Amino acid sequence: MQNQGELNFLSAPDKRGFIRNMFDSFAGRYDFFNRVASLFLESRWRKTLNNAIRSNTRILDVCTGTGTQVFSMSVKTEGKCKIVGIDFSENMLSVARKKLQSRRYRLFEDSIEFKQASAEQLPFHDHAFDTVCTEFAMRNVVDIAEAVVAEMLRVVKPGGQVLILELTRPRYKILRFLHAGYLYLLLPLWGKLILREKRGTRYLRDSVNSFYSAEDFVALMKRIGFKEVRADSLSGGIATLFTGRKG
Repeated sequence: MQNQGELNFLSAPDKRGFIRNMFDSFAGRYDFFNRVASLFLESRWRKTLNNAIRSNTRILDVCTGTGTQVFSMSVKTEGKCKIVGIDFSENMLSVARKKLQSRRYRLFEDSIEFKQASAEQLPFHDHAFDTVCTEFAMRNVVDIAEAVVAEMLRVVKPGGQVLILELTRPRYKILRFLHAGYLYLLLPLWGKLILREKRGTRYLRDSVNSFYSAEDFVALMKRIGFKEVRADSLSGGIATLFTGRKG
């Protein structure tokens, strides 16, 4: 892994505090930024995650943010499964709860729960969920990735699956060159116009560059104890869906 840019001088607790404050500061603009910054590919990637879910009786969404994936899964399952979304940012959860009260999602009130919690200390019993997933969050816990992934393994049932959707670096040279240009030229522009947050945008860029390679993250999941681990490249490797099963 590479260093995380300007944040590499911070201790782990200070870095987590910075990240929490950053997401709190632009929670209301985050959904729109994600759509634009992903060149509107985000919804396609989320559908790929949905289609990979084999059991949907009880699902945990870790680092749920504004609940986008929770609502996507609820629509797909027609509200027939229980979905819990956790996040450490209360402002992001506030946006998620407002969505749940909207006309579009109100019918899912009984099947969705949002709670504030840390990804490295999930407040659930062992084997509590059929499926555990997270999206675009592992870059933000890179210093404690093993702890977070181990917690996800702990709370999923034997035979259950964990799905991790994350932004990654493309493998092919031409696409990697274009991707790097996008991260250093266009992404800061979207950040300035939408998030109004320069330092946060630099962090988001650096977090992509510093994240594990697909091979290294697969090795991490296997080391922690996952079976049948795989990494499916999406959109030329701009994103990757990692999946693993609990033995």
